[in-house]
Amino acid sequence: MKNLLTTVLLCASVPAFAQHADEFWKKHCMLKSSFGKGNTTQINIAYPCDWQEDKGKEKGLNIWTYEAGDQDILMESLMFTPFSEKAPRRTADQIVAKKTPNDPKNGQFLWSRKLLINGHDCAEVACKTKRSVLMLDMYIYTVQYIIPCKDGELSLGFTITASTEARAKELFNEYKTLFYNLANATEING
Repeated sequence: MKNLLTTVLLCASVPAFAQHADEFWKKHCMLKSSFGKGNTTQINIAYPCDWQEDKGKEKGLNIWTYEAGDQDILMESLMFTPFSEKAPRRTADQIVAKKTPNDPKNGQFLWSRKLLINGHDCAEVACKTKRSVLMLDMYIYTVQYIIPCKDGELSLGFTITASTEARAKELFNEYKTLFYNLANATEING
């Protein structure tokens, strides 16, 4: 009987995350921001209204987070990197062609592909990694949408952090459609 109850509870909890992702999509907000020389790149970024905004201390960085359960964290970030000698102009094709190396420091490359985000060329890059923080192992799955603009690159990052790899993978699979929809709803001029 105990095993049956455990199985029922586990099965009941899986669809809740998919439904939660749908709820986040139904209740998403937009934030206007400008970047680049003379604020030539204007953006309306889509993010879940229920997520907490934490403006980054760095110029050109916005972060939203949501605690999805015991040590489970969902995060969306927006970062603008102006073109410079250290960050030269790249196309989406060039970004996709340079796959993330499989090493402990940078994580394990999962996939990359070129796609359109609201009419703009974009590189979608996904990876996973494991980090130890205060003797706790954290498993992290990330997908980034890197969009070359007039004066720099916009990077929309979506991250899942969990205490087990199985949990991180489960949440990532449940939320990756939400992440794509939020990225695709983002409007960019510039």
